[in-house]
Amino acid sequence: MIAKKTGFKKFACVFRNIVLGLLVLVLLIVAGAYLALRGSLPRLEGDTGLAALKAPVTLTRDERGTVQISAKDMNDAMRALGFVHAQERFFEMDLARRSAAGELSVILGNATVKIDKDKRMHRLRARMEAAWKRLSAGEREGVTAYMSGVNAGLAALSVRPWQYLLLRAEPEPWREVDSLLVVSEMYFMLQSRSIEERFNEIELRKRIGDKVFDWVKPLGGEW
Repeated sequence: MIAKKTGFKKFACVFRNIVLGLLVLVLLIVAGAYLALRGSLPRLEGDTGLAALKAPVTLTRDERGTVQISAKDMNDAMRALGFVHAQERFFEMDLARRSAAGELSVILGNATVKIDKDKRMHRLRARMEAAWKRLSAGEREGVTAYMSGVNAGLAALSVRPWQYLLLRAEPEPWREVDSLLVVSEMYFMLQSRSIEERFNEIELRKRIGDKVFDWVKPLGGEW
């Protein structure tokens, strides 16, 4: 009987130590996750240095959290805007530029290969690089100022955005052409459905002829 009690006490002690060890491990994981998420939050108060500013810029927020930028120079305002964007939503910006260029699979893996193949047919990165060269000097200055603000805002985060922690990836610096790629991606997001519908209409017209097509899909009258 004594041996059985001693064995039970040993088992209870080991079980208790395992439970306590697991509890400590869970607490450490939760604390680490909290610190990582907190470190990736944008800075909302205080002063910070931003290179190449011609004059001080003030950032405030209204009751809904919308940022208000006060600057004496447009390029300074663009730098501040880039800083705020990177601090608050760099991962979404990264997805937008990668989606336009067909480069999502670099960070998302095989799940987005099909999407990348479809986008690469449009050669948007090469097209936007060509478009960048056609911009005026003033337009380039604004885009470059925005780019420098984005990279400064990203560098100012004590921890990279939490999405990169989950993906075990590192965010890449922003480049001037990336801003043009985001514009391209916005066009696809807003217009891609109508583009596909237009191709379908062209195919339908070929199959049923102009007369029937115009009857099925009339353009309407003067109004």
